[in-house]
Amino acid sequence: MKVLAFLFCMIIPLMAFSQSGSGTAKLDRMKEDDYFITRLLHFIPAKEIFRYGEFQDGRVYSKPHKESNVTKLNYNLLLRDMVMIAENRDTIFVANFEIIKYILIGKDLYYHDYKKGYYELLSDPDDSVRLATQRWIDVRVRDALNDVEKPQLDSYKNYFKVLYHPLNQTLPDEVVKLAREVSFFLIDQHEEIHPATKSAFIKVFPKHKHRIEDYLKQLDQLNENINFHKEDDLKKLLQFCLSLG
Repeated sequence: MKVLAFLFCMIIPLMAFSQSGSGTAKLDRMKEDDYFITRLLHFIPAKEIFRYGEFQDGRVYSKPHKESNVTKLNYNLLLRDMVMIAENRDTIFVANFEIIKYILIGKDLYYHDYKKGYYELLSDPDDSVRLATQRWIDVRVRDALNDVEKPQLDSYKNYFKVLYHPLNQTLPDEVVKLAREVSFFLIDQHEEIHPATKSAFIKVFPKHKHRIEDYLKQLDQLNENINFHKEDDLKKLLQFCLSLG
């Protein structure tokens, strides 16, 4: 019995040591994943990270009817957030205050929703219903590399790849595939935001449901059907809806 007790006491530390080693590896991976997106910024070309090739003059407009001084602004597509150049020349985020209503970058106006982020307006900001878009970079695939692989960093219209070096050097390098994403939305009279679908147009213009449906059928018959993923088509449909009064 004493021998069994001794063996049991020896097994417990070995099991604990084994689990501790595995647990450490998991913690290392979790820690790496925690700051993956922030670190990924360093490996993506600036021309891909930002909406604009260079920071542009702009203003921040807040409620009620207040505007900031002219400052240099840009939009970070990976983090989906506004950035600005501070007085000390550092690049910082624009604080996500609820009172921020619009941000103007160059000639482009962004509507700000405190919970949902920024929407670039594509139609007249004074219209009762506006067309807007969100653009961003989405991480699609992370492939670990072995020591002999040569990464293929190809780039196409809708995606591109970068080579990522983990901060933890015991982890392998990765090829990260990123997609260029664009979505369209309607901002209605009550400043509610809807994905720009057929049902959304009818919901936003409920009094004109039948006329909208007839209009879409006519376009289909002419082989000019609306593509709800195409900016020009959405603008065309919105203008028709607004013309109904």
